Amino acid sequence: MAIVLPLLLLILFGIIDFGLLLNRQIVLTQGAREAVRSAAVSGSPDDVGITLGRLGLSGASADYIPCDDALPDQPATVTLSYVYTPVTPLGGLMQYFGGGADGDYTLTATGVLSCRG
Repeated sequence: MAIVLPLLLLILFGIIDFGLLLNRQIVLTQGAREAVRSAAVSGSPDDVGITLGRLGLSGASADYIPCDDALPDQPATVTLSYVYTPVTPLGGLMQYFGGGADGDYTLTATGVLSCRG
């Protein structure tokens, strides 16, 4: 019994943190798609900030390469990044699986869209 409880807690905490991490990655990917679409259509980098506000991920940052009229073949690109901090006590253990020193993961998502109307 003394060996089973820590193992079950490890599995449970792993499921919780992995589920939240995957959810944040999906939201970030969808946000990059929406941001690049609105930025390519309107041509305004302010739309990227508005999309970031709708994501609900505080602390997300964006890099934006707008459409250039001189280079019509160059696509608009938005790259979003977000640092995920584990919510369970597994944070220290997660550094052995690719996390930072305190178990944080940097998630990135890139959206690319052609500028041709």
